[in-house]
Order: sequence, then C-alpha cells, then structure tokens
Amino acid sequence: MPRNVATALVVLVVGVLGAAVTTGAAGCGSDAGGPDLEAGGGAEDGPETPGSSGGASTNPAVPRDRFLPELIDAICSTLEPCCRAGGYDYVASACADALSGGDAGGVRLAFDRRVIEDPANTYDPQAAGDCIAYFRAFNEVCTQPSTAGRFALAQAISGGANAALAAGCFRMLSGTKKPGEPCDSEGFFSGCALTAQGYALCLAPRGADGGASEPATCRTSETVPLGASCDPDSSTVRGTVIRQCNPQIAPLDSYADQDALYRDLVLCDPASRTCKKGSELYPAAGQPCAGERNCAPSAFCGPDDVCAPRAGAGQSCATIPCSRATDCQDGTCVAGKPDGEPCTSNRECLGDCNAKNVCAPFDGIANRALCTGQ
Repeated sequence: MPRNVATALVVLVVGVLGAAVTTGAAGCGSDAGGPDLEAGGGAEDGPETPGSSGGASTNPAVPRDRFLPELIDAICSTLEPCCRAGGYDYVASACADALSGGDAGGVRLAFDRRVIEDPANTYDPQAAGDCIAYFRAFNEVCTQPSTAGRFALAQAISGGANAALAAGCFRMLSGTKKPGEPCDSEGFFSGCALTAQGYALCLAPRGADGGASEPATCRTSETVPLGASCDPDSSTVRGTVIRQCNPQIAPLDSYADQDALYRDLVLCDPASRTCKKGSELYPAAGQPCAGERNCAPSAFCGPDDVCAPRAGAGQSCATIPCSRATDCQDGTCVAGKPDGEPCTSNRECLGDCNAKNVCAPFDGIANRALCTGQ
C-alpha cells in the first residue's frame, strides 16, 4: 500500500525518500517504541544525510529547462516494478500523464515550476543531475525481496551513494528570499535562499489542529551539537531559525540493526528541548524507562518501568508486544509472511500488503492513478 513519504529532510532511513515527491496515503500502522523507522518517520536534519560521501559527481548535469521532464522520466521509467509490487496493472503513459498535470491520485511533484523557472533563483545543473540520478535509483528497491524488517530496505534507499545523490535535491536551487520574508510555496524549493549549512525552507507554523496558524515565511536551519537547545517540532517554530540536532552517526550502511543505530543517534528530546543521545532517549532492555521515554526498537517499556525484550515468533503476546518482524495473532507472535502470501494488513507481511491483499516488496510511490491512469 502506498505510504506517506514526507517532503521533510529526515535523517534516517527513508528520510531522503521524499526529496521531491509526496504521497497521500499512509501505510497500515507500526509498533510503538522509538522514532518510526518503518513508516518513514524520524528526526529532521539538513542535507548531510547519513551515508553521504563527498567527491565530484559523475552524473550528467541537467539544464534548468530539462529538470521537470527528466524528473518525471526518472520516476515513471522505473515505476513498473513498484506498480507490480503494489498490486496494480501498469500502463506506460499513465505516470507521465498524471505527473504532468492530470490526476496523480494524491501524488504531487513538490517542485514548484514557477520557482524552478524563475531566473532570479540560482540553479545548479550538477546538483540537479544528482537529484535525477537518485530518483532513477529509488524505485529499484521495489524489486528487492522483502526481509524480516525494514532496516535493510532503509539501508538500500538511504545508505551509501544514494544519500549523496539525494542531497542534490536540496542543493540544486537557491532563491533570493531572506529569512522572515513571505513565501507562497511551502517546502524546500520555494524561492528561499540557501543557508551556509545547505538549505532553507518555506514554512507556515501549525496550530493545535494541524492547520497553518500564520502565513508561510522563509526559515533557515541551524545544526546544533549534543547538549545544545533544539526544536523538537519544526512546524511549531515561529522564529526564522529552526535548531536541529546534528545526528553525529556513521553512514547508515555501517549499522547491523536498528538498536545499534539508536545508540549512536543524537535526537531532540521534546521534554528538555536539548539534543541527547539515542541511548538515553531510547534505552535498551534492562534500562529504566520511566516517564515518557520509549525503549530501543527491540524492547518495550514494561509495567515496572524497565525496558524488556519484545516477544519473538512463537512466544505469547498476551502481555508482551511482538518484535517488529512478527505480528500478534490469537495471543501468539507469528513471523511475517513472505512475498506472495495472502494478507489483510502490512503488519502480517515481511514487506507490504498490496492492493490485491498479497504480501509483496515495498511499492515506492505507486498508486492506481500513476500505474493505470484510473
């Protein structure tokens, strides 16, 4: 099922999935405990994504007048396996027609054509070429068999060279609007000037109901170190600077599992509004979890306020939540179903439960409108 891919810069996992595309429908739930790496959530940060690497790009530069056509081609020419994984038929012309102005079924390009074409905004053809290369690689994950969790998928999408390519989507365009000036295209490609740290965004603060409470203005991001004051929710910031923690972690590829990543990760603690180590905010099994602290992904906060291991396949889930690779069925944790098995929700599968109620690999941004034109 199509899941939400936000246009925020997200440090982990699928954080760089949404550099230029958003989808409207969310996936079918996930276990509590820790930032949701499985559904595409996480801490926000700038374009220095885990796994990124420096060095000169070898991707072809993309001229300004070719960016949107190249982006549409990058997405649509590689979409077929994602359509198949999602349980949809595939009509070659449907995706391009939808993204070029038709019914995209809830999918929209988050690049404002006016902003890209405005000569007052500086355009970097090489960074744009990296961005296009990222989207050509992104849909390759739809061909990878599902595994016992989404961390391997996250590494494939956000690790290594892919992270460096995705950073191009944030470097390619710099506007002239200064922090605090009004803007009318919420997102990162909004005519706002890039900062020394690499990006700016157009943002309207959100009220308690989730709606915009004030007009959108250009903001900048300040990356702050461990122990510094930070903003846990950028949508509530009303000043011109959003303070985001430097995650200070190694490339995503170097972590064996989610727990190892959480121990190193630096996040903004909502309670104290300071940057703290993930090992403190998401303690491992055997560590106290009093208050609002969640536990590491492999654990849960027990009734004695101590983190305890989640139940594995074959174990009772009457009082203990199942591990993320299993699902609680009739009081017992059951291992996720492999691709091809029948299902009714994502929780039952190693991958996703697609539109035909069959377990299948991650389906990227596929939906019926993009795949079939209907």
